[in-house]
Amino acid sequence: MKIRRKTNACPNCGAQLDKVYNYCPMCGQENTSNYVSLKTLLGDFFNTYFALDSKFANTVPPFFFRPGYLTNKYSEGKRASYTHPLRLYLILSLFFFFVFKKMANSDDFLTGYNNNDSDEIVEYYTSLKNIEGLDKDTKKALKDNLTKKDLKSILKDMNGSEGQNVFQNSLKRILSDQKKDNLKASLDEDILYEIGLISYDSLSEDLKLQLKSDSLSASTRLKDSLSNDESEAKSDRFIMKRLDWKLIDSLKHESQYSDEQLLDSMKLGELSTTDRIIAIQTIRLKRDPEDAFDYILSNLPIMMLILVPIFAAMLKLFYIRRKHLYIKHLIHALNLHSFVYFLYGITLLSLFWLDLSEESTALICLITFIIAGIYAYISFIKVYKQGWFKTLLKFMLVGWVYFSFISFFMLSEALISLLLF
Repeated sequence: MKIRRKTNACPNCGAQLDKVYNYCPMCGQENTSNYVSLKTLLGDFFNTYFALDSKFANTVPPFFFRPGYLTNKYSEGKRASYTHPLRLYLILSLFFFFVFKKMANSDDFLTGYNNNDSDEIVEYYTSLKNIEGLDKDTKKALKDNLTKKDLKSILKDMNGSEGQNVFQNSLKRILSDQKKDNLKASLDEDILYEIGLISYDSLSEDLKLQLKSDSLSASTRLKDSLSNDESEAKSDRFIMKRLDWKLIDSLKHESQYSDEQLLDSMKLGELSTTDRIIAIQTIRLKRDPEDAFDYILSNLPIMMLILVPIFAAMLKLFYIRRKHLYIKHLIHALNLHSFVYFLYGITLLSLFWLDLSEESTALICLITFIIAGIYAYISFIKVYKQGWFKTLLKFMLVGWVYFSFISFFMLSEALISLLLF
């Protein structure tokens, strides 16, 4: 407790004060003198800021081990002895979302691995999925006939490129003569030609005729496409399909070009306000995906703060016959969320520090979810004082509805954040 050195007159307005006054009744200034010795000043500092707050000491044990206790005490009017539930919520929500954001931006935490072979192969196939002419059967053939080391070498050569020529040159470079012979013995000639291991002259006459036929067909389609270009541009109203993605990719790191300049250079004609906003935000997201992801994460605390009173309204609806005031449900919601924030925050930190296997991580997450559920269920029983079975039914219904709200709000928050990014 803070120590006051009271005076007979208010230092601010000069009003005469009695020793019982902690504050001046005229102007409200604290009744204390600033003219003290250094020893007294240091003593006051340590007593004020380092002494264990009695409210905090009274709050911690029931907060962790007596679900619903703080809600009931607050409803009974015993508020001065415990930390305010809103203050507790704000502190623990800041703790949780700080940890969550740090963990979400950590590649090691999200993948569970540290740049191992499996991750690189996944990245390899992801980078090749859009290569023109490389079909599913070809990918499968490569996967069955190439080693992980070969695949990593190709990925390194491509370095994010999606060009088929780059892939073919890399494949021919890293393969030994023996591996080339093995692939030629196990793959059809159309696949071998597709991946560049045999030339056009070595193809059979039937395959040459088929390729010529495909080429003529493609040429015809191209002429038809050019002749109907204007009508297709008018019929294709979806702005995302009209954007020049290659232009965005080539200039996304060029800071001298603004998002508006990139859009205007595509010559898309006059756009509606909605289409222009969507296009600008899409270009911005493509150029700065990490910043956009951080922006989405930074808005999650606001979203959850909005959800807490909605959760309290759900409790009011499910327990409408109990005649509890809405404020009691709100206090209960704040206390439950505070506990969950602390529990999940500690769990995330533990998983990050311990560097466990994927199976152990899943088990710890399951145990944490069960503990949170048991805590919330017991608090329902203690606060609303109904039988265990009836409480269980209401608890499950409230949980299902609330998770539906969370899913909807998270999707909405992501979309709104992307529009405002």
